[in-house]
Amino acid sequence: MIKLLPKSPDFITLQHFDQLEFINCDPSALTYFFNPPDKWANLADCGDFPCTGPKNTLFSFTNIKWSGIGESKDAKFAREDFTLIPTIKTYTEKFPDCEKMESINGHICSNNDMGILVWESQDPDSIDRSIQPILIRMDENEEIFNKLNSYMDHNCDSFYNSQQRISRFPGLVYAPAKDEAGGIKKYEVFMTGTPPKKMRWRLDTKNPTHGIHIMIKFPSALARAALVDGEEVPYNQWQAGAV
Repeated sequence: MIKLLPKSPDFITLQHFDQLEFINCDPSALTYFFNPPDKWANLADCGDFPCTGPKNTLFSFTNIKWSGIGESKDAKFAREDFTLIPTIKTYTEKFPDCEKMESINGHICSNNDMGILVWESQDPDSIDRSIQPILIRMDENEEIFNKLNSYMDHNCDSFYNSQQRISRFPGLVYAPAKDEAGGIKKYEVFMTGTPPKKMRWRLDTKNPTHGIHIMIKFPSALARAALVDGEEVPYNQWQAGAV
């Protein structure tokens, strides 16, 4: 019923649906999170591996009504408030309160604590220098990660692609008010290339008061600052990297 655009390799913004009624609809067929096609993995499009936009999509539903589903075996998925996310191996299976749905190639989650972390390089060479793959590691765990690619090369130079790609990376995250230990959820963003000197960050979520901690391991000892709406955030204990 809700179809992902097949030609959206880069970024599908957070989609929120409120006060809808599904009539005679199968809950297990609400959508399908397709895997990025292997054909995207070429030097003219996405590089060494397919672009990852479709695998970092988020559908949020609140105040939903269902009618006419009867005794369907999937009636248990007909919930009032829920979130649909794609399957990312070793990663989304660690999100709490989420149940695998093979029919949509994803998970249905009974919470709305998901979000999309979007960040990009703002250095002068941002479209010429590659820093992907990017790994979003949950709690700095090297075995639980979300692997991201940059945007596709959409430009052309005469008969050839421009070999220029926007260094912007949307990644699915779990962003609760508090984590299992009562603190703020922590992630490490690991960049294959040298981290840009200037970056812009945003967390898209239906809960504007929620946040996450981001750790970046810089290879140099330069002084850095975090700004929110143009205002510098004062240094404090482990809070300067919060998004």
